[in-house]
Amino acid sequence: MASGIRPARHNRQASRLSALTNTPEKDIAAAQKLQHEERDEATIAYVKQVLCATTNSKDTAGDGVDERPLSELLPPLTSDGRIDIQLYSILAVILSQFVQAWYNKITPDASFVQEVVGVISHCTRGLEQRLQYIDLEVLLLDELPALLEAHVGAIETARRAVILQDSGTDDEAMRISAVYHTLRPHNALFPLPTSDDSTVAQRNHEAVWSQTLVNEILPLLLPPEDLVNPCLNVLVSEIFSELILRNAVMGKLSEPWLLWDAVTKLIYIFKPSTGRSTGNVLQSPTNRLDQFGLLAGAEANAVQTGASESRRGVLDSSALTFWSIMQNGVMLWSLLRALAIALMNASSSSQPEPTKQTTANKHKGHAGASDIHPSADPEERHARLQRPIVSMAIWSCMNHVSSLSKRMPWLVGSLSLLRWWLLYGPGSVCGWNSTINR
Repeated sequence: MASGIRPARHNRQASRLSALTNTPEKDIAAAQKLQHEERDEATIAYVKQVLCATTNSKDTAGDGVDERPLSELLPPLTSDGRIDIQLYSILAVILSQFVQAWYNKITPDASFVQEVVGVISHCTRGLEQRLQYIDLEVLLLDELPALLEAHVGAIETARRAVILQDSGTDDEAMRISAVYHTLRPHNALFPLPTSDDSTVAQRNHEAVWSQTLVNEILPLLLPPEDLVNPCLNVLVSEIFSELILRNAVMGKLSEPWLLWDAVTKLIYIFKPSTGRSTGNVLQSPTNRLDQFGLLAGAEANAVQTGASESRRGVLDSSALTFWSIMQNGVMLWSLLRALAIALMNASSSSQPEPTKQTTANKHKGHAGASDIHPSADPEERHARLQRPIVSMAIWSCMNHVSSLSKRMPWLVGSLSLLRWWLLYGPGSVCGWNSTINR
């Protein structure tokens, strides 16, 4: 120090505790990404082994698996490569268990499997193109809720009929099913499986209905040259009707336990993380300090700072309450202002005249139907497309499913009056082509 040379300054390092608290989320995300990549690699290897079996190839590895990417070996099933991997894995399982199990005993040629894959890819691409023309707004807010409401209404009617009968028998569920199928009959569910003979008959009707449905859909999806080939046509129709539609959709996807499992997984996906990993990491330095007896001073300081922390908590809660009140007030003012502007714009906007379009459609008949929906009536489709969102079936479906009309009829009446005023009141605020509806 006598020479006047200042000592070197200490370089501050980042706290290990902060490093430990920041790294787990990144490590978990990296581990999950690595796990998904490894799972995809295993799936791709299995798909190549089943669907891309080649005898001689320059790009084939020592284990017989082609090293080229999957997009160069197989035709795309959809426009998304990640979905293609999962669909090809399902297709590989189906073909390996139900087609190659007997086909490899006849010949080792893999061209037939490749032709089947090509036909199925053509069907899936055609189906995807047709799905792109579906009006999702009408489908999700009007057609599906109306179907669900009719289903729930039929079940409630069947239950009321069984309760009114009160025959004293124990097979109440079977009687409810009988009344329900009388109200909403279906060829695939007839007759009720009350005995062994009726169970066999119901399975036969289900198989016939699945085959009929697939036979009506395949001519719309298959290329004309593949329809001439009876062997390929029968094999593809059997795969779609028996393995996919009947076994997968009717046998698995319609089961209550699978539906509950899917809902549970969706809840876990959208549920925010609880931070358990961070809590575990934060706990480890404390345990080590406690292990070496370095927390005695911290416990003494905690007793002294308890009162100050309680006062600070009261101030923080008061400030939080004040700012929440201010935020809610500003939000309410913004909503009222936006509603007033929308009412003024809707009252001044011009409304279309659907009667002219309806009259024109009456003269056209079925000749004006589109190629994508050849069986749809132009009048009905035009009326569905011109329905405002407020008048769609989603609201009545929510009322019916939640039994709101029975629990709070005054609220349902008030909302119905408000709905009528928005649709047919002054200015038709929520009518078709209004500002709010757009």
